Amino acid sequence: MKITKTDRVEVKKVLDRFSQPKGKREVFYDLCFALLAPQTKWTSNIKVTGELKRLNFYNNDLSVSFLREVVRPTRFYNVKADRLIKVKKQFSEIFKIINSNEKSVDKRNELIDIVNGLGMKAASHFLRNLGCRDLAIIDTHILKFLGCDQPKNKKDYICIEEEFISLSTRMGLDPVELDAIIWKRYSNTEWCNFVY
Repeated sequence: MKITKTDRVEVKKVLDRFSQPKGKREVFYDLCFALLAPQTKWTSNIKVTGELKRLNFYNNDLSVSFLREVVRPTRFYNVKADRLIKVKKQFSEIFKIINSNEKSVDKRNELIDIVNGLGMKAASHFLRNLGCRDLAIIDTHILKFLGCDQPKNKKDYICIEEEFISLSTRMGLDPVELDAIIWKRYSNTEWCNFVY
C-alpha cells in the first residue's frame, strides 16, 4: 500500500486532535463508544454515542430498559446497556488509570482487568482516542492488511500487534498513524469524519 505525503500530513492532524486534553465527560463518552464498538458498524456507534450525549447519560441515571432501547442499533445491545451502567459506576477509578503516569500497555492491562466487555482491541481504541500512539487496534482492516487470522487470545493479539508496530516503524509512522491510514482506505471515510 502506498502512503502519500498527504496521508502523512492529514493523519497527523487527526491524531493531534485526539491528543488534546479531554475532560471527564468527554473521556466517558469515548469509553462508551469503545464498549459499544464490538461487532457494530462505526456509523451506528456514532449515532448511539451521540444519543447518549444528547440524553446527558454522564449526569443522568437512565433505567436499564430505557438504555437498552437507546443502544439497540448496536449488536448485543442488552449486554452492552448493562455494561454501560456498570462502567458509569466505575468511572472515577477508570479516569485515575488513564491519567496515571503508567505506560500505555500497563493502562490497557488495568482497564481490561476492571472493565467488563473491554478487550484488547477496544481498550487500545479507547486509549488511542485519548492520545496514546504506541498501541495497535488489531481489527479486521489490520488483519486483512497483514494477511493474519483473527487473534484467539491475548498472546495472539500481542504477537500481531508487535508485527504491526515493527512494520509501522519501518514505514516511519506511529502504529496509530498507519492504523488510521489503513482504516480510512478500507472504510472510504474522509479525514474530516474521523472522530473516534
